[in-house]
Amino acid sequence: MERIVAAENLTLLQLGAFFGNHDTEEEFREANRRGIMLLENLEILPTKEEEKTCPTCQAGMSAITDRTRTLGWRYRCNGPVKHRMEPTANTFVDHARVNEIGSFRIIILMYSWLIGMPVTSAQVQVQVGAETAMAWYKYCRDVATKIAWHDLGQIGGPGDVVEIDETHLFKRKYHVGRRTMWEHHWLFGGISRATKKRFGVMVPAYGILDTIFEGHGTVNHSTNFLQPPLGEDPIWVPTGTFLPECLDKNWIGPPPRENVQPFRIHTNNAKRSWRELKSILTKCNGLQVTEGYIGEWMYRKNILDENATITEKFFRFCNDVARAYPGIGKNPMQIDIENCNCHECEE
Repeated sequence: MERIVAAENLTLLQLGAFFGNHDTEEEFREANRRGIMLLENLEILPTKEEEKTCPTCQAGMSAITDRTRTLGWRYRCNGPVKHRMEPTANTFVDHARVNEIGSFRIIILMYSWLIGMPVTSAQVQVQVGAETAMAWYKYCRDVATKIAWHDLGQIGGPGDVVEIDETHLFKRKYHVGRRTMWEHHWLFGGISRATKKRFGVMVPAYGILDTIFEGHGTVNHSTNFLQPPLGEDPIWVPTGTFLPECLDKNWIGPPPRENVQPFRIHTNNAKRSWRELKSILTKCNGLQVTEGYIGEWMYRKNILDENATITEKFFRFCNDVARAYPGIGKNPMQIDIENCNCHECEE
């Protein structure tokens, strides 16, 4: 654990060195023990010392040794019925056959997803089946989506500009070729010029902006990408109206009068973010899982990018895993944040 924490840029090689070989049965058990120890340190799994309350009778729970269970112990409530529960209940590894797949493999799959390794490469690296690798990548996307929406908050504010745009997810060039499942689906979203926080949701129809927003600036992309277009004077706004990140940085020359700054209407940041999202969606193999890939894109851009090193990103993601699946006695997070009654929303 100390060697991993000390690493400024955590690598697969360092993770592998921490877990050691797992070729023999004894080595596998040791690597699995180290993986469980790391999951406990990361608070993804509880320790025996943690106090829990029975969700059925609200009595306190005690840890009892049971070598037949996943972690070698389980909880027993101190109430009259003596309910028993696995310590993995309501955690990220709930229902997983940890002792068969190996806890160390789960952690390496988490790391592989975090660094954007293709799932086929992760499958070979971790030595698991294709279904197992794809399943754990999906679990990671589920965490990312829940946290992305839960922590989103308001985008924009005083002095900020939020670029709002719609884009067709995928379309056939010149209407030629095989129809895709995204043929009639659009993405509606926005991005802050100041903070670069973004969001995106799938919508069934195009052209809804005028029904949602009133008094916003617009740009017609059939004629130009800036309003006013380059070559014409910008919009001159009073100094301090917008944050520096929101102003026209391409204007050269003095302002026409004192205390004004140049500004242009555009959605260049939104268009750039759509390209980034569509590169992620190329990995998507079904319309029903598109929401998870959009959530992954939001999570990586809004949250992970705030962390400078891969080590910081890794521990941030592990912390978010524990938040999304908090264990016995606490409600897990929901993607539908308006109806979420998780432990953080209730506080």
